[in-house]
Amino acid sequence: MKKKIGVLLTAVLLIFSSITVTAPCSVEATYHQEVKQSGFIERLGEVFTVDLGDGFSWSYNFTSKTLTFKGNGAFPIRPESCRITEENSGGRYDSTYFLCDRGDVETLVVEDGITDLPDLQGDVRPYYRVDNIIVGKDCKSVPKVWLSYEIDPQNPYFASYDGALYNKELTKLLFLPDQITSIDFPPNLQVIGDNAIIYSHVNPLVIPWGVTKIEGENFSDQ
Repeated sequence: MKKKIGVLLTAVLLIFSSITVTAPCSVEATYHQEVKQSGFIERLGEVFTVDLGDGFSWSYNFTSKTLTFKGNGAFPIRPESCRITEENSGGRYDSTYFLCDRGDVETLVVEDGITDLPDLQGDVRPYYRVDNIIVGKDCKSVPKVWLSYEIDPQNPYFASYDGALYNKELTKLLFLPDQITSIDFPPNLQVIGDNAIIYSHVNPLVIPWGVTKIEGENFSDQ
């Protein structure tokens, strides 16, 4: 009996010794592996730029996952329209890389000169699938993003505070990004805007002293 048990234990040890345990890759590592395997950087370069005409262009940095809008006036396309399509010699599509379909834009940079982003009215939740946004001094329409805002101090329409979006005077909260889990409000906050905190993941979310008005619908998903 002891001999059989010894043989069984030896077999089990041999099986486990042949197993290789691999730690799971991080999301970032997986992303860069996919980009490397796709060959985009090798064929197109680390930064890919598209000229839209009339002085407008967009560029995408594969390494930093940054999408940048340049131009003067209202930008003509939404971020989800930014895609990289390659064709083979026969004219058939070889591969298409939709930048926002899988959340491949970590930061959207709206440079000085851009005054508007298209089709923002009526959007409650973030629809750009962008984590962070850096907004220049001329932009007067800002989308809802997942993680944080950085507004140029010279922008006369908006301001950012601890990653959230406010009016210029920091008296009205316009949007608290979904993925913020803790927040410090500005000391002179007076108004919570419509849908500003409807999908907030801050828990507990404490409305600060000094707020006298909460507009519209804000607590249906709390």
